[in-house]
Amino acid sequence: MADMKRSCSPGPNDVRSVMTFEKTFNLTDVHVTAAVYKNVAMLNSRTMEHPGFFEAFFLHGNSDFRVFTQFFQHIALEFADSPNSVLGCDEERTMRKAMAFAFPDAGILTYNRHLRGNCVNYLTDKIGVPHGPKMRLLWLFIQLLEALNDLVHGQSKEIERSLIGRGDLMLQEQFLMFRMTADAWQALPGGKRKKHMSRFTKRIQDANLQISRGWEGDLLENAPKDKGRKPGQKSKKAPDTHTQKELTENIAKVPLHLVRESYG
Repeated sequence: MADMKRSCSPGPNDVRSVMTFEKTFNLTDVHVTAAVYKNVAMLNSRTMEHPGFFEAFFLHGNSDFRVFTQFFQHIALEFADSPNSVLGCDEERTMRKAMAFAFPDAGILTYNRHLRGNCVNYLTDKIGVPHGPKMRLLWLFIQLLEALNDLVHGQSKEIERSLIGRGDLMLQEQFLMFRMTADAWQALPGGKRKKHMSRFTKRIQDANLQISRGWEGDLLENAPKDKGRKPGQKSKKAPDTHTQKELTENIAKVPLHLVRESYG
């Protein structure tokens, strides 16, 4: 979640991505809603575009306002100190209503083009998730959970490979201070590797401010200098630190990269 927060949060002179959500497909009575963003810390060496990453998968039975609100409030807690984010989704009214409730200060973009094809193709090509009518017969719920978890883990491994100059992804210039040789990386104890990755994911980048929308790399636009504030609008008072810390500690107990919600 830290990397999506870094990529999607506004800041001084940074490149940020839109957090894009879509209910991509269903498995019997289970729906899967995926969060997709552009990782602005790196480029794909073949396309020279920011790679699209999955971060949060929401597995749910119903698709009503209450269910979606619970999902978006989990994510909103992580972004409590990063207001004025930009979210995107398709034209599903219930999802957009829940977004506006959980992120009252965020801008919400509505897409005419669906992410469905991209998401399904990615899941099929990368981890072998079958789609179509046979999915209902061949895949059990637990297998889907394991496959989505493997997908997120694989993305983390690709980031590690980029830190040592391997794989298809490469670091942006402003993140090259995190680069090291493969031998140096192998020599690091596990704890120091995690600490190095944590510093990398929390680093605020320095580049021209623009927005990378959703999955497609050709949708870029300049962000407003006022960061979405209305004329005369004042910043809200920061929440009580102690209370916010307690909320964060409680929600941290839930694995946010794989939020499960079952109903009916």
